[in-house]
Order: sequence, then structure tokens, then C-alpha cells
Amino acid sequence: MQYGIDITSARLDDLDKRVLSEVQKKVDQGVRVLDVGCGKGGLAVALGQAGAIVTALDVDDYMAEVEANVAEAKLPPHSLTFIQNDIISFLAKSDAVFDIVILQRVLHYLPHTLAKQVLSTLCARTDKLYLAVTGTDTAIAKHYSALKNQIEDRWGELDTKGQELFFITAPLCLYNEKEIFDLLTETGWQINWLRVSDFGNIKVVARSR
Repeated sequence: MQYGIDITSARLDDLDKRVLSEVQKKVDQGVRVLDVGCGKGGLAVALGQAGAIVTALDVDDYMAEVEANVAEAKLPPHSLTFIQNDIISFLAKSDAVFDIVILQRVLHYLPHTLAKQVLSTLCARTDKLYLAVTGTDTAIAKHYSALKNQIEDRWGELDTKGQELFFITAPLCLYNEKEIFDLLTETGWQINWLRVSDFGNIKVVARSR
């Protein structure tokens, strides 16, 4: 398991609930949502039930799990499409536009330069962004030696104990609150809401300018 536990398969957090609330307000508008790092589809299915047209994207193959959850939820045909791909390749191959993009626990798996590229591209293709990243004040950061590096060079794996504790073996780029604020504003986003959770994760709602 490279990317940790699929939290949304068990529960929706406060950012997930904000997305759902936004979709429910626009239920008659055919809201197009891109859920990046969808896992087994916990949030994606909830969004489909709320009336969104969802593209659920994940680098790992969760097709069977997502299809099972879609069937159990009895979603209308074509309300949810699962695509196995990473966000870089997806954006390169598709020119699709979205009303909402969700990057929950995804952006920190990209080097800073690629994160800037993704956010710039998404800013031109979507209206609203819901973002959550692992912060530099989290328990995970205590096992992350790259934390001492400047953000441009901050890229590395957790130590062995951290990998065992958090089920994360992929390299990471962790952020502090200011670094996320700067990254979003530099890539064209206007921040509407920003919060650091009790666990040190940084959560943001932003609009394209």
C-alpha cells in the first residue's frame, strides 16, 4: 500500500462534507466533478447520489470496488466513471473541464514542480478546488527527513517506522500553511477558506480567478 489508507471508504471528513453541500446546492445543474485519488469510491459515490456527474480517478486499480459500490448505491447510468490513471497523465490526455475538482491527500505525492503544473492546469479547467494535503506539523512529518529541505527540493520517503505506521511507501512533499497558500496563489487560485486540522492537515477551498 503506497499511498496510505483509503479513509473515505470508512467515513467522510469535513472537506468531503463541504463538497457534498456544494453539489446539493446545484443538484439541477449537472455538476461535473473530478475526484482525484478516489480509492474505493466512498466520496465519489456519495457525490453521484447527490446528483453530480463524477469522474473518479486513481492511480491504483479500484475498478471492481467502485463498480460494486455504484451498484449497491443504485446510481443512475453514466453518473460515475472510474478511470485508472495518475493526474499528470490524465490531464495530458484529456481536455475535460469540471465545475469542481477534489484533491484529497493527493497533491503531496507530487514533487513541488509537478504540483505547480497540476494546479495551473486545473485552474484553467475548473471553477472550484477542494484540496487537502499532509502538513509539516502532522505525526507523519516526524518520520520525514526531507522536511529540512526548502520546498523546491523537499521530496523523500518516510523512514521505515513511518512507512509501517502509516502504510505510505511513496515519496512525499509535505507543506506548511504558508507554502500551500503561496502555491495556490502562484498558480492562479483565490483562496476562500483555509484550515489546519487538529491533526496538522491543511484543507483549502479555492476558486479559479
